[in-house]
Amino acid sequence: MISTAQYSVGTTAVKLVDSSQVAKVIVIHNVGSGAVYINGTSAVSSTTGFYIDKAAGPLQIQIAAGDELWGIAASGSHTTTIFEVKK
Repeated sequence: MISTAQYSVGTTAVKLVDSSQVAKVIVIHNVGSGAVYINGTSAVSSTTGFYIDKAAGPLQIQIAAGDELWGIAASGSHTTTIFEVKK
């Protein structure tokens, strides 16, 4: 199953991908004007998250069954797109 979504990622953690009973392939693209940080919990921050710069282009990752993906911006609000494929 394939799904897509756009999120406004600001300075409060936003859930980008829900947990499920199957593994997923995720393509995440930060199309906003600044950096976004991702992590597997709502405790994501600019010091604990994985840095995704706008200039980096799309990033493909695999998420195990039961895992979630959260995002946050250090400042401002940035559009982040998600392309999700359940295996």
